[in-house]
Amino acid sequence: MSNNTAKATAEFIMNEFIMIHGAAERFITDSGVHFKKTLMKTITTMMNSTHAFSASYHPQTNGQMERFNATFCTQLGKYYDENEDDWDDYLQSVVYAYNTGIHATTGFVPYELAFGRRQKSSFDSSSNNFTLTQPDTFFKHLQKTRRTILK
Repeated sequence: MSNNTAKATAEFIMNEFIMIHGAAERFITDSGVHFKKTLMKTITTMMNSTHAFSASYHPQTNGQMERFNATFCTQLGKYYDENEDDWDDYLQSVVYAYNTGIHATTGFVPYELAFGRRQKSSFDSSSNNFTLTQPDTFFKHLQKTRRTILK
């Protein structure tokens, strides 16, 4: 984001989240000033969403996000040079690695859960052969994926 204003935050949520993934039922954020503005209330009203604030100094409130931050910061810290302040040069690579790796808690790759298919990689075979999945097998896989997402 270009800055940390309510307008920049609202534009980011609309353009980089809602317009790509759809509206969330609920947004959980910290108590930053930019989240307390009328603009955020307008967005959540327009999207028929609710907005809740996480409890200060209580990481269990938003445990999933706190866990992501811990993992993400550790991975990012392996690459950047503190003296160079170049962490943003490695951001996309770390996000890619996170989104394409199997997560122990779900047993799935986040990309597959979000898009319903494996992400094409430069490491994939370039073979033009493919196998069609039997409808009953695909349906069982789809049901398993749905159950995991809804947990």
